[in-house]
This record gives sequence, structure tokens and C-alpha cells, in this order.
Amino acid sequence: MEHPKSTAAYLQGFETERLFIRPLNIADIAEWQLFFDDPLSDRFIPVAHIEGREAKARYMIEKQMGRYAEGSYGLQALISKEDGALVGICGLLSQVIDNEPELEVGYHLRPTFRGKGYATEAARFFRSYASEQGLSKRIVSIIHKDNTASQAVAIRNGLSIEKASMYGDMPIVVYAAWME
Repeated sequence: MEHPKSTAAYLQGFETERLFIRPLNIADIAEWQLFFDDPLSDRFIPVAHIEGREAKARYMIEKQMGRYAEGSYGLQALISKEDGALVGICGLLSQVIDNEPELEVGYHLRPTFRGKGYATEAARFFRSYASEQGLSKRIVSIIHKDNTASQAVAIRNGLSIEKASMYGDMPIVVYAAWME
């Protein structure tokens, strides 16, 4: 998989029917802390080793900003058109699974916005973006084996379960689809 030479086009800002999509920034940390109101958030993403909601939010956002800087995509802020709230984060990620480079569409939503179709809306947008830009021949979603809600989003995004594996210490399932 080729990494983009510049992330300028990827970070230009987008919108879907209900969402504005833009790069994350340090100012988002305060609102992103609310993601950790759900104790399952720690279980399904690799941040359990970090103490405190603010530190976890800072780690996640700074990690995405680092991805932007190195040209390996990164999750972006999903902002509600209705009220301006930070609904969640979603985007493309350059990953390596079982020693194979992959392009992932990843997503995390704040607890109060789950079950309303936002993750599916954003994931479909990024899958289409990757396809239209010719970024990869396939797309994956890497999901904790017990995160059935995220697995349902992957299925609605047209991905099928491919295999079980490990992502660091986390047991995962990989959902995948070939791009047109």
C-alpha cells in the first residue's frame, strides 16, 4: 500500500448528510474526554494503560495529529450539523496486521451518539473516499472480538469477516472488502 505524499486533500474537510468532518486538534481534547464515560471504551481500544480521561483523550488526539503529520491519514472529528457537538472520530488509518500493510476505516463514537447511524454514515463516506481516490485495493476494519456494535457497522459498510488475529494484546476480528 502506498502512503500519500501529502495529506492536504485528505485533511481538507468534508461533510455528509448529518456531519461535518475535519481534522482533530488540541481543542477537541475537552469534549473527547466524554468518550470515556463508557467503561467499555477502554476495553475496545488500546488506551487502558493510560490513567485519566483527559490523558486518554490527549493521547488519542495527539496520535491522530501525528498521523496527519507523517502522511498516514488519521481519524478525523465528526461534528454534528445539528448542534456542533463532537459526535465521534472516524477516518482512514495505515495499519499493519499480521505483517501485511492494510488501509483501515476506523471509528469511535461518544456514548450518547451511538446507535443513531453516525458511525455507519461516516465509515461509508471514508470507504467511498478511499475507493474514489484509488488509495488501496481493499479496505479493512480492525475490531475488538467482543465489540459487536462496531462489527455491525463494518457489515453495514459492506465488509465481511475475514479472520481473527491479535492487535498488540487485543484480540481482534478483521473485516475486509475489495474495492471496485
